[in-house]
Amino acid sequence: VAMGFQNRFNPGVRLLRDALRDGRFGCVVSLYVRHSSPAPGSPLGWRADPAGGGWAIGDIGTHLLDISRMLLGELEPVGARLSSPALGLEVDDVATLLLSAGDANVVVHAATAVRGGPSLIELEGTDGWARLTDFWTGGGTLHTSWGEVLFEPADSYVEHVGAFARALGGEKWDGSGLADGVWASRMMKWAAAYD
Repeated sequence: VAMGFQNRFNPGVRLLRDALRDGRFGCVVSLYVRHSSPAPGSPLGWRADPAGGGWAIGDIGTHLLDISRMLLGELEPVGARLSSPALGLEVDDVATLLLSAGDANVVVHAATAVRGGPSLIELEGTDGWARLTDFWTGGGTLHTSWGEVLFEPADSYVEHVGAFARALGGEKWDGSGLADGVWASRMMKWAAAYD
């Protein structure tokens, strides 16, 4: 089983993950992951149903949570705020979660009716820092304490499906699985209950 967390196949996110695995940042102190997307109108279907857990948290937030967990491993929830300042709906159009990964503080911020800045991942560690911007569309720029890398836009969905097809052929699967989807769903429900 594979979950549709396509950002695991973004080249900038993967390079950041590999640098973390290699210990290039030392002990991670903080991680901030953000994406905002202005909505053309009110949400439809499950996105508009409060029983589903939320709009911003369920639509964009679960992807950002998965990225955070991919980068730092297991995360523990600390606090959350779901609100609807833009559209005043029963479901959130802004979701902010505070989590922890060991000694690291993790903030996940998703907005579905706000014109925010570019998608962003910021990481600080005892031995270095990184800032990945504009990653949501599959490209982006990774600025780090050791240099800068520019990524051409790539279709993370196509990469995701291709990797899954190769996994069906016997290659190792490096994407998300059922446990990742269950965890993200639990965090979404937890955030809705916390707020």
